[in-house]
Amino acid sequence: MAVASLLASTETTNATRAFEVRLADYQASLQRDPTNTALLFEIADFCFDHGAQENPRAVVLAESYFRRLLDLNPSNSLARVMLGSTLTMRGRDAFWPTAKLRHAREGLREMDTAVAQDPQNPRVRFERAVNNVHMPKLMQREEIVKSDLEWLWSLANSESSSLTPSLRQNVALYYGVFLKKSHRSEEAERIWRRGLEWAPSSEVGHKIRKNLKGPFSAEERIPPSLHR
Repeated sequence: MAVASLLASTETTNATRAFEVRLADYQASLQRDPTNTALLFEIADFCFDHGAQENPRAVVLAESYFRRLLDLNPSNSLARVMLGSTLTMRGRDAFWPTAKLRHAREGLREMDTAVAQDPQNPRVRFERAVNNVHMPKLMQREEIVKSDLEWLWSLANSESSSLTPSLRQNVALYYGVFLKKSHRSEEAERIWRRGLEWAPSSEVGHKIRKNLKGPFSAEERIPPSLHR
């Protein structure tokens, strides 16, 4: 147990150091070009990803960079929905229950505003759905998640789908998660199997397989990292 704890601590320390080194590079680039909105989104998204891995400092930085971007371009709906998702992580990290609720509600408002700004943007609708699918019932987000994922699923199944392969398969993954949470396991399994058909050896396909109960071929059981 002590060895496992030490290894976990070492991994966390190494990850933090790697984050700080990359962050310093980003900040140096941003100092040279402070109004570059593409760069601002990239650094904000980088911080967001690390914030999702339980790094509270990264969450605060992500919020700061998304807000800077929105000051320059208030109509950037993707930055706004990501700001909203970041604020819900601020709620996760807050100590007091009232602060947790305040941050979560502010984040939900930002996400809803982003979708209202750009309701036909699949990535914006997806980001809101993925964040909201794990919200507690008291936040009353089930119908919004259902609406977003049903709309996205119809796009994913269209013969002329404009979704990227990764987004398309992620829609299948999270729509299945939502259906299973809603006690619709058979429908969830059908959605997952359909999503798996699109790219069985992808990283997302591997996540879908973990959720499925049925048997797989020998090829399907191989983790994507081992595929050639």
